[in-house]
Amino acid sequence: RFPDADGVSQPVFEMFARKVQNSREPYREEWTMIRKDGSRFDALLSLAALRDDQDKVVGYFGIPSDITAAKRYKEEARIIEQKFRILAENIPGAIYLCEKSEPYKTIFVNDFIETITGIPAADFLAGKTHVGQLIHPDHAERVATEIASAVHEKRPFHLQYRIRHRSGEWRWVDEVGIGVYENGTVSMLEGFVTDVTAQREAEEHLQQIAFENLQVFNNAVNLNVIAGFDGFFRRISGTWNTVTGWSDEELRSTPYIRFVHPADKAQTL
Repeated sequence: RFPDADGVSQPVFEMFARKVQNSREPYREEWTMIRKDGSRFDALLSLAALRDDQDKVVGYFGIPSDITAAKRYKEEARIIEQKFRILAENIPGAIYLCEKSEPYKTIFVNDFIETITGIPAADFLAGKTHVGQLIHPDHAERVATEIASAVHEKRPFHLQYRIRHRSGEWRWVDEVGIGVYENGTVSMLEGFVTDVTAQREAEEHLQQIAFENLQVFNNAVNLNVIAGFDGFFRRISGTWNTVTGWSDEELRSTPYIRFVHPADKAQTL
């Protein structure tokens, strides 16, 4: 006997009969059942009423199913998902799952996407905006082409492009991703996105410095040179060829001390 909703003890059969006799849908409930050897296992008990041509209940049938393995797999999946979410919410970048083609609608994205775009993850998940809509027009075609090519060839893709931040400014991002395949067909994309704006700006600054230094080095008025500790020239401005009449090959292959006047060698060394 088991207690009903009011706590009143009821015979098991009568309790089940009342649950199904007025319904055409099976009644399902999880139970802990006991084997002959005394061991216990989780079971899903499905019950339904048998009816005749006049829709009168003439009997009942029940099917117990061992769900021990299914519950274990479900718990393992829950633990794995929990670990993934802990990782996703603490990693310094945006982890995502999205549709395989433009505008790359979001299936999952962690909260770090707001740090990169200024837009909450909830807006992406609700379909209010998509990363594809934020890509700079100058990069959109290249990004789409590279992703499509990588998916076709079943290889990862690595891209750098600009996206529009919620503030209106353009920011550089670095994206690494790959297709998720089911039975050989891509079903979605997964990947990782980081903000590399500071890195790109630093690289551009260094390139500008290098360009300016090169302009100064190649100044047509000065004899600029870089020499090594082995006594040979490493780099020579073009003015050397004009002033000395020696070729670059001759200047680089000859110890530079030989180009110094004998009276000046002592103080040069």
